[in-house]
Amino acid sequence: MTLNITFVMPSYIVQLSDRRMVSAPSGKIYDDESNKGVVVKADDGIFSVIFSGIGKYSNQRVDLWLADQMLKEGIPELPVRDASSIIARYSTDWFNTFPSNIDKRHTFTLAGWENSIHGPMPTVWRVTNSITRDNVILEKARDSFDAWKISMRQSYAGFFASGLGGAITRHSKESIQAALRAHATPDRIEQVLVDIIKAAASDPKWAWGINNNILSILLANSGKVQATYYTTHHYSRYIPPILWYEAGRDYIAGDAWITSSQNKVFQFGPMVFTAPPSNPSAQNETKLDFHFKFTNAKYKKEPLGDVNFIKIYDRK
Repeated sequence: MTLNITFVMPSYIVQLSDRRMVSAPSGKIYDDESNKGVVVKADDGIFSVIFSGIGKYSNQRVDLWLADQMLKEGIPELPVRDASSIIARYSTDWFNTFPSNIDKRHTFTLAGWENSIHGPMPTVWRVTNSITRDNVILEKARDSFDAWKISMRQSYAGFFASGLGGAITRHSKESIQAALRAHATPDRIEQVLVDIIKAAASDPKWAWGINNNILSILLANSGKVQATYYTTHHYSRYIPPILWYEAGRDYIAGDAWITSSQNKVFQFGPMVFTAPPSNPSAQNETKLDFHFKFTNAKYKKEPLGDVNFIKIYDRK
């Protein structure tokens, strides 16, 4: 299981997920560094996907499977609105190969910005086999995934949770309201949401499925994305898989662990940046460990060209 939070404001969106994975059906902790987020630059905007439910099946990580499937389908070349139905289709096909005796309940939440004549518009989609459109959680997964857009009032904050949403207390919700009344910055709102997941992880009732390792993805309506990996006492540099189209190809770069001095800022693809860590490395050497893949474009006919998929800047 896990706890996913999606928070939507008129100028930014924050998606967060803890990184605990437990074995089914034993419930034993299997992995505390499981990534559950992917970022996509689409043809008409940008979005991220977080998920709750199954994190790994038959040695296949769901985040990397999701990224690879979106690459094969050419999703970076398509409008944001097309992604949800495509994800629902291939998720249905894959999950139907799983044994019937495991809990296959799973939910993807897509959130991001669609370009329009009125400027970037926030959008949230749910792709799930275990939640109804009335937000009722089913006791057993359906045989197919359904996809729908969640309606929002643009002038109001939107808060959506999946997974172990019952771990979010009334006090946690009040902390968000207090931050909004204080006109908190996006970074401050992000910290409030991180603290909500940490509070859930410290509750013995929920700690079996939620931990203090948290990925936060902050998407500004300008198209810039910031990825931050929070741990128990500090934050660090981790980049989830990033997908984009450029110069005749679709790319994945990410699942990246980065070690460097504090004054370095890393950009993956055309839009995703890391937050500098609060615990800088004592060494000046920079080390990168990342996933990289590309394929020729599925829909666009632009000639092939060179791409800088990672850029490193000195922090100003």
